[in-house]
Amino acid sequence: MRQGCGVVVLVLALCGDASAQTVHKCVGRDGTASYQSQPCTQDAREVRTYEAAPEPPPTAEQLRALDQRRARERAESAFLSRRAGTDRQAVERSRIVRERPALSTGACEAAKAARQQTLDVVGLKRNYELLSRLDANVRAACK
Repeated sequence: MRQGCGVVVLVLALCGDASAQTVHKCVGRDGTASYQSQPCTQDAREVRTYEAAPEPPPTAEQLRALDQRRARERAESAFLSRRAGTDRQAVERSRIVRERPALSTGACEAAKAARQQTLDVVGLKRNYELLSRLDANVRAACK
């Protein structure tokens, strides 16, 4: 039944006229249903007819409510991205950590200092991925 409703909506969307129209549901000999604005052909039998009126355009209040809902969804998405560490700032922080050149002399102390410097810059906006990467750099340098 839902599939039939979707077809009715599609038929209504394709109809350019703003007035009510009659939709005919026809069933062919092989059992397939079709929805059309013209009466059924001789090959099919008419099961039902629908009087379909187009949906009115949204009011200014409905459009305003839709804009507010979309703004809330964008804000929630940005909040969740920050919490997950996938926002642009987190990606930039991880790029800085990856691009830091390896130091040959005193590499262990340099890696520890670099980790501390990064943590000072990031502050409380650190995440698990950043901390893991910094610790892995220190472990690799202090082997």
